[in-house]
Amino acid sequence: MQIDHNNKADWNLKVLRLKYKIEKYLQGIWGEKKTEYVWDRIPFYKQMWQNAAARLSAQFEELAWGIWEVRYGDQRTFINIHKVQLDDPVISSLAGNKPFCYMLMQKNGIPVPKHVTFSLNEFYKAVKFIEENGGYYVAKPAIGTGSGIGVTTHLKSVRECRRAAALASLYSNEILLESLVPGECYRLLVLNGQMIHAVRRRGIRARGDGRSTLWQIVEKKNTLRKKAKVSNGRHLIRKDRDLEATLLSQGFSTDSVVESGHDVLIKSFDSPSTENVEVRTIYDEVISDSICPEIIRVAQMVAGLLNSRFAGIDIITRDPGLPLQVTGGVVNEINTNPGLHHHYLPSLDGEDPAVSVLKQLFQIP
Repeated sequence: MQIDHNNKADWNLKVLRLKYKIEKYLQGIWGEKKTEYVWDRIPFYKQMWQNAAARLSAQFEELAWGIWEVRYGDQRTFINIHKVQLDDPVISSLAGNKPFCYMLMQKNGIPVPKHVTFSLNEFYKAVKFIEENGGYYVAKPAIGTGSGIGVTTHLKSVRECRRAAALASLYSNEILLESLVPGECYRLLVLNGQMIHAVRRRGIRARGDGRSTLWQIVEKKNTLRKKAKVSNGRHLIRKDRDLEATLLSQGFSTDSVVESGHDVLIKSFDSPSTENVEVRTIYDEVISDSICPEIIRVAQMVAGLLNSRFAGIDIITRDPGLPLQVTGGVVNEINTNPGLHHHYLPSLDGEDPAVSVLKQLFQIP
């Protein structure tokens, strides 16, 4: 008897999807969750908007849990946690459609990750994409999500991508599989066509000395971390997929000897977690003054393509001081009504973003 391997693959996907659905349901019952989302930060947002209103001598009133009104003279605006009255629902809906945004950016010459969109019943498209592209992959819901929900990174095999697709399908019928772009994550905040703030999730860098291999330099870093007994979320650097992918993208390996004084990005993030499932990006450094004019121009252009007045543009690059075309960097997401808490997790530098938003809402110079 012949086995229909396509039907078998579809059955495996359905079983995996059911497994993840049950796990999510049980997590909801037990109250277990791996990450903190924007709706978990209502007290923070209340204080942030309250402080911003006070700075402008505006009146702040709580109407319900997570809903506030701010009045300035005879003007008023409503705020729902991070959502403000700047972009209309159509713009927000389009921004949440990742394949559409990728198409729009590609059409305008803006670099995005290589990708393919498919449904669970079309997993053969993902297999073809994997066969045609080497390296690592990221699977995510294609439409309507954020904050790392349903996302799995550093995938390498068809089997891993199948499991990740089943998870992503819980949140969107359409799934996006894209080539992993090694580099640090940046969030550029664009308000009324101008970048007003930028933050980065710092990776780990190593400086060459012309003699030691990159791994020997890493081992020295690990020795220092052990001596310092670092416990603030940092950990020993290991040979994992992120390290391999990040080095490979620059033409290096752990055995490479780098010229003296040359900095190499060896990991895209510094985290003790080995999980690559639903990992939310946590920014830890304000970097507004280090973004090159060309990347700023790209971020402002991306917001303009959607007619968005207020957007967080997510960029992956190894060096924010160089154009994306030089480093192989990409724009990988557009976020309307972006979470402002990202810009307060590191020490705040420059003008308070919440104040800037209220000024725009009330047309204050």
